[in-house]
Amino acid sequence: MIRLTGKFPVSCMKGKGDAMRIALSCLATEYGVCEKNLSSARSAIQMAAEHGCDLIVFPEMAFTGYGPESIRCAQSVDVDTAISRAGREYSQAVLYGHVRPEGGHWYNCAILTDRSGTETTVYRKIHPFRYADEHTYIDMGSEPCLASLSGTQIGLSICYDVRFSELYRFLSLSAPVVINIAAWPEARDQHFQTLLRSRAIEFQIYSIAVNQSGFAVDGTRYGGVPYVYDPWGEPIVPEKIGTDLYSVSISPDTSYRVREAFPVSADVRMYLYTSWYGSHTSGEEGAEA
Repeated sequence: MIRLTGKFPVSCMKGKGDAMRIALSCLATEYGVCEKNLSSARSAIQMAAEHGCDLIVFPEMAFTGYGPESIRCAQSVDVDTAISRAGREYSQAVLYGHVRPEGGHWYNCAILTDRSGTETTVYRKIHPFRYADEHTYIDMGSEPCLASLSGTQIGLSICYDVRFSELYRFLSLSAPVVINIAAWPEARDQHFQTLLRSRAIEFQIYSIAVNQSGFAVDGTRYGGVPYVYDPWGEPIVPEKIGTDLYSVSISPDTSYRVREAFPVSADVRMYLYTSWYGSHTSGEEGAEA
């Protein structure tokens, strides 16, 4: 039995399973210049493979830039094929952000390909960023998404999603790791760090994020820094391995050991929380229209 004192128990600080090494690319995306962005991505994929990474993660709308122009770029350049080929060539799993059409709608997606370049998972962003008018050109996804990598379940979220703890709560039921891909402005970087760390503490998960570097088309500077928080909410500083490229090693089983030692989820009363919403839920769908 693990006894909790004022400090975290040492036996919880290491997981039982194999470590997972993840490369985090804070790509300096040039808005609307897909071919150049893909060339930079290819180099990053090669470097991640050379460093023995299990996965490389790219930001939201990584190769088109964030904004309405992303749709035109996606129509003119086959981003998915380019990433699939690079992943297959270097035997590297890749998680990346891109926009995709489906049934006459466009979605902001997080896409996972395995080491063979085969697409295995697509998450469609549930919360388009209304403040920046993303909802005017991107449709809302409706399903939370879990990816599987080397036997580990990984929850996926995109940028603004991190402000909605309900999504993270659901993902944490199955996943010890949640990865957020973002195009988050530097001006609100303290919000980003606080939210990511809060999700790690709340749900006892590894909370990981990559963010674009450089500037948006309107001159907004992106944060350009990756963040990793362990299931105690402690920051882990990634190692820099290239231009805007970092790597971090995590032990996903640590999440489960922390939950066993400090079983917060045993006291969750979801049925009660749900009952509180009552008539308040009637206005929410209208607000999203």
